[in-house]
Amino acid sequence: MDIADLLNDEPGLTPEIPQAFEKAYRKARLLAAREIGMEEATFPKQSPYTIEQTMADDYLPEGPQSGPPRAPGPAPDRPRPPSVDRRQNRRDLRMPEQDELP
Repeated sequence: MDIADLLNDEPGLTPEIPQAFEKAYRKARLLAAREIGMEEATFPKQSPYTIEQTMADDYLPEGPQSGPPRAPGPAPDRPRPPSVDRRQNRRDLRMPEQDELP
């Protein structure tokens, strides 16, 4: 179920959208800043997109500068996850030979 379906089922929620949108953007701004290791002030204080734009299935921002700048690499306060050799974590899936059976 998406938001449009929810609003169709519960039209009384429609007046709550602007407040919920602002709250969600503030949280997303903070999480994005933490994730890429940049100051929260890097991101616009208010969403650069309208509620209608964010709810439209076919809306995509235009241009290379449509969002905040990105920091290269992982956030400095979060270590890069160790690389995993998937071969070490995989069970041996071969069938046992006849002489290996109990």
